[in-house]
Amino acid sequence: MDKTSILHIVNTQPNKPSKEGFDAIVGARLKAARIRTIFERIDVANKIGVPKETIRNWERGLAVMPAAYWAPVCEMLYIDPWELLVGASRRSLMPDLPPHLRRQATTSIRSA
Repeated sequence: MDKTSILHIVNTQPNKPSKEGFDAIVGARLKAARIRTIFERIDVANKIGVPKETIRNWERGLAVMPAAYWAPVCEMLYIDPWELLVGASRRSLMPDLPPHLRRQATTSIRSA
């Protein structure tokens, strides 16, 4: 290599979404998981001891769900925390949503 060669630096880091974008993506996944079930926002809020507005803010991406709530929320909604983070399912690790907890297709969906 001669001294006239120019070193080109390539950015090998993947583009990360902004914090606000990440919160909105995780929130949308959280809402989709809740809507698959029979649970309303108030049900999730009561289970973990927060106001239903907190659940709404998480679902809208206005606030991030603290790590302490991930396990109980994911367990209640039958979703793998990994699925909330990256959107890919590891279904072999989580049981399927029991039929009695599935929202019926004919039921109108309301956002508690």
